[in-house]
Amino acid sequence: MSRYHPGDVVLVPFPFDHGEDRKVRPAIVLSVESGDVVLAPCTRQMVVGDTGSVAIGLDDFLEGGLDLFDGSFVLAGRRRTLPARTIIARKGRLTDESFKEILVRANLY
Repeated sequence: MSRYHPGDVVLVPFPFDHGEDRKVRPAIVLSVESGDVVLAPCTRQMVVGDTGSVAIGLDDFLEGGLDLFDGSFVLAGRRRTLPARTIIARKGRLTDESFKEILVRANLY
């Protein structure tokens, strides 16, 4: 059983779209599947034209949080499946309401 749960905010080395390079960034756990996690990356910059983006701020966290000053955006439409063992740390957990909005944008609800 994974120690991560849907709605958790984690740090993970996300692969870039091209190549083998990775960047550690926050991500939202969308689901857990037999040792793997389905994640939606977070970014500080709004992606113009990305209809799957969801803005999050400090009020969206049930516990913990990110170093948010101006808020962040969850890229719900850019989900990736990675092994749970690649997660570096758990940073917090979203409220049920905020997490549901992300699932809707990711077409998972």
